[in-house]
Amino acid sequence: MYSATNHTSPSPRHTGIVAIAIAAISLFSSACSDNAQRLAAAQSLLSEAETAVEAKNYDTAMTLLDSLNTAYREQLDVRRQSERVRAAAIEGVTIDSIETCDYRLATLQLQADSLAAAFRLVEGTRGLEGYRVDNMVYSADRLNATCVQPRLSDDGYLYLVANLQGRRIGLNALAVAAGADRVTSGTASADRLVTVEGSELLSLRQEEVADMARWLSSHSAAKDISIEFIGTKGSHKARLSAATAAAIVRTYAYARVLQEQRAQTILREKLERTLATARDHRANAPLPGEAQ
Repeated sequence: MYSATNHTSPSPRHTGIVAIAIAAISLFSSACSDNAQRLAAAQSLLSEAETAVEAKNYDTAMTLLDSLNTAYREQLDVRRQSERVRAAAIEGVTIDSIETCDYRLATLQLQADSLAAAFRLVEGTRGLEGYRVDNMVYSADRLNATCVQPRLSDDGYLYLVANLQGRRIGLNALAVAAGADRVTSGTASADRLVTVEGSELLSLRQEEVADMARWLSSHSAAKDISIEFIGTKGSHKARLSAATAAAIVRTYAYARVLQEQRAQTILREKLERTLATARDHRANAPLPGEAQ
């Protein structure tokens, strides 16, 4: 005869263990599925970055690689593979920058050569540095009257030498004007003022007279431009000749060309170092499928 006592129901403990096991398997399966999805997404970003590099869209490639590193930090293998792509993107954008820099340097050299023909070198005396001066305002006996003379220093900067003949006003600045339209230089310190036989001589640096040079450039058609010698004890006005106005503009332009040349040369040297580093990183980055 059949006996019900031969078939017992599972104990509560056994049921709980089975439930936990099922839940663990479910969680493991879910985790594996999620990781696979994230791996696929990370690989997709890497593939898009590689395509962008091939198309020379280097900024896009760098943005994609940044997204990969930020969003999928746990995908270490994919991120290691991205190092090679990032190095290629940096190499590409650096080569483009060098080409742009070379073109600009060539343009600047043409401008410098053209401007150089309008200047002559004045050798320094008694330990003083030499300078270049526009042929239009060069004078063999230097400064012998109330005037200003633009000069180009050895290191390629404009400076204005102002000579106020027979007056002592504590000269420390200049101004140029056409009617009511006026611009003033920066103010020089008193220790830069030299007094010689009742006359005053002052040198103003590029940063102090750049606004004046730009103003003169924009007022090249103006007539009767005046220059004012300004001091702590008075001022003196004189007419600024067209030749001097043009020489100031030209000297400032020459200075700016030489300064940009120097900056572009430094930039190119920096780009060459960046290129060498990128190529080194690319050569040593792991290849696809390479074990770490």
